[in-house]
Amino acid sequence: MVLGVGLIGSLVYHHQKISTLKSEKIEVLENLENLESSQKILQDKFENLEDKHSILIENYKYLEENFRKIENDYQNLSENYGRLNENYLDLKFDYRILKENHQSLEKSHHELEENYLEVRENYFVLENNYENLVHKYSNLEEEYSQLKGFKDSLSENHEELKENYERIENELTLLREGNRYELHDPTYIELVDFLENDTTDENLYNENTYVCFDFSKDLIANATDKGSMAGYARIAYWENHQSYTIAENNRNYYAHAIVAFKTVDEGLVYVEPQNDVVMKDLTVGDSYWNEIEKNSSLNYFEWPKLIITDIDVIW
Repeated sequence: MVLGVGLIGSLVYHHQKISTLKSEKIEVLENLENLESSQKILQDKFENLEDKHSILIENYKYLEENFRKIENDYQNLSENYGRLNENYLDLKFDYRILKENHQSLEKSHHELEENYLEVRENYFVLENNYENLVHKYSNLEEEYSQLKGFKDSLSENHEELKENYERIENELTLLREGNRYELHDPTYIELVDFLENDTTDENLYNENTYVCFDFSKDLIANATDKGSMAGYARIAYWENHQSYTIAENNRNYYAHAIVAFKTVDEGLVYVEPQNDVVMKDLTVGDSYWNEIEKNSSLNYFEWPKLIITDIDVIW
């Protein structure tokens, strides 16, 4: 009985054990199914992660390549920045210089503006002066035309004057060669007395037949007849800044002829044979008119103001 009870107890125990094991088996199977399900989920996740990992690897390579490019660009940009910074400093310095120059130019502009107003005022004054000068120029041009006409008139008489001069020079040479041993230099009183009695100054001037050369020739001839040494004086002169000395073949032909006497007490004197005016100390630069204008009885024309440039005496 005890054995039966023990056997029954053992069977119950084994039955309970089997029930427990079955329960555990069922639980294990359920856990296994859960694990298999979890494994599948994890497998899917792993595969998904692997795909993402591959994508990340590719992205990493792409990013790494871009990083190198960006790093290279950064270096280039750094270098450019350095250059730009240097340029900026240079430009900043240039800006300061330009600003100073601008201020200086503004000051100069202000000064120029003031000068412009002054110049503008002077311009109007000069314009008025210019109009006056134009008027004066017209008057001078008219006067020049008149003087040119006078010069042309003298030039037309040049050949005749040249012939008269050569004729008088030849006559004087012949006259002096024949009587020179009898001639003497007069005193000043002798000269004055001779001129008072001489009538050469009463002759009439004729521009075609009897000119200054003829007056001089006749006065010299009359003085020679009285025993006095007389010289033929040729005068070159300026009138209104126009020279009437005519040059030809390197010889000068003068516009006027007078007479020279070498007095023993007063020295060299000159006589205008057309009015007997005696001139002492007549030199280059003198105004010939000043010496003779006190006597207005000249026979051949109204004298212009003559400034002597040369005196040549032939004895």
